[in-house]
Amino acid sequence: MRKTIFTILLLSISAMSAWAYQKEKIYINSGGKQRNILVYTPDELPAGSPLFITTHGMGGNSENQAEHDRMYELVDTAKFVMVYPRADGDYWDISGTTDQNFIIKVIDEMATRYKIDRKRVYWSGFSMGSMLLFHCMPNMLDKIAAFAPTSGIQFSEEPWKKCAKKVNVMECIAYNDNAFTYNKYNIRGYMENMANMNRYTKYKKQSGYRTKNGTSWFDGDRELWLNEKTGHEVVLYSYNYSGKGSHTPVAENSYEIWNWCKRFTLNPDAPGNSTQEEAEVVHYNATAKNAWVATPTSGIPSGSDITFNGATVTIGAPDDAVTWAWHAGNQGLLPSQMPSTGGTIETLITSFSDTEPYGELPTHGAFLKIAPSTASKITISGKASANAAQPLVFVACQNNNPLSPESVKITPWDNDVTQWTYEVDANHVYYFFQQAYPGQLTAYRFTLRSISFECNVEASVTDLHYSRNQQNVIYGLDGIHRNDVQRGLNIVVTAGGSIKKILSR
Repeated sequence: MRKTIFTILLLSISAMSAWAYQKEKIYINSGGKQRNILVYTPDELPAGSPLFITTHGMGGNSENQAEHDRMYELVDTAKFVMVYPRADGDYWDISGTTDQNFIIKVIDEMATRYKIDRKRVYWSGFSMGSMLLFHCMPNMLDKIAAFAPTSGIQFSEEPWKKCAKKVNVMECIAYNDNAFTYNKYNIRGYMENMANMNRYTKYKKQSGYRTKNGTSWFDGDRELWLNEKTGHEVVLYSYNYSGKGSHTPVAENSYEIWNWCKRFTLNPDAPGNSTQEEAEVVHYNATAKNAWVATPTSGIPSGSDITFNGATVTIGAPDDAVTWAWHAGNQGLLPSQMPSTGGTIETLITSFSDTEPYGELPTHGAFLKIAPSTASKITISGKASANAAQPLVFVACQNNNPLSPESVKITPWDNDVTQWTYEVDANHVYYFFQQAYPGQLTAYRFTLRSISFECNVEASVTDLHYSRNQQNVIYGLDGIHRNDVQRGLNIVVTAGGSIKKILSR
């Protein structure tokens, strides 16, 4: 009997020492009420450590959230502060600011008590805790470096329409979630909207993806939408949950969430609050891509300019006094009333050929005037009028004689072609339009969808800023802060202030 008791005691001591952390319940006054949080810290916590916050689901509490997601088990090796806030009752405030203010109070309290790094604060949530996260997101972009909601979205709100900055966000959810049903709540579409807000430039999908820890791995799909210029990421990990009950915090996702979040930091200190060190001047020939895309809210007056890096494109003529408005059927913009059935012969280009004399340039209607400041390519995307007798026309004029055609390129109408690319240079002004003829006014419905301009530019970085207590900070050659080294040339400012150039292929 004594031997059995000794063995049990020894096993208990071993279990207690498996995770070297301290657990504490802390009370905070927020909005005139005493609220509480469950806090886990490693036995040795360096100053300037990250803070990770997880909000529980409806009807839950701090303790059962910790019991299920077991994120706290990482604090001893990863060295961060783990906080599980407690709702005031069974519900979070997902329409007002009561719990948003509470989360801000939590961050402030942790900064006072543990000297956490305010630039590395991360927020996860489960179910209704994720709804709170999405609800608060637009107002917390200056406080949260990365968001990691699980098994939930704020389906009654569209945060991508309210966020003033790009955002790092990863959603983990089961395909067979029985509360936030995947298709009913359009989970993928919701996250793709966040990615569109970020203006992502790269998409990658990994099928059969598994998290890298745990005893029960789930097959799933990991989708990434990345803005390669700024480093902002939107990730959707959709998995096939095999346990009992598919709407539950999953401990196997904890490593995945932490390893993703820890890569991000808020923008470094502003120059006024930091030490400046002049960096070696770096020059680099890069490719600048500029894109303008028509949207249902982008109706613009005729004669408006769209400015690109290296060119100005004027849409239509100012004295037309019409608006290029959204056409839902064609999914683009076209001049209101012109040159459809309400148009006149003055709005038409009635003759143009690819041999001299070429014809007269348009002064009314649906045309683009392109003024490059450098040699480049321009791509125009749209829906051409469905009439084989109406080709697409691209005209080049010398800068010193902008109304006299020097050369003409005519492209026959093709129903399957929706974009046209042309070489341009700084010595010319260009015009693009679709030819139209009298008697075919109803057919002339060229719709503008997008314009992109690509050119070679020389980028340079002349000075950077750093704080003595910060980690490495990474910049692109455009001076924009990056969250990680990206392909091409990177400028890295180390914690000690030295400057390194890293070329990643």
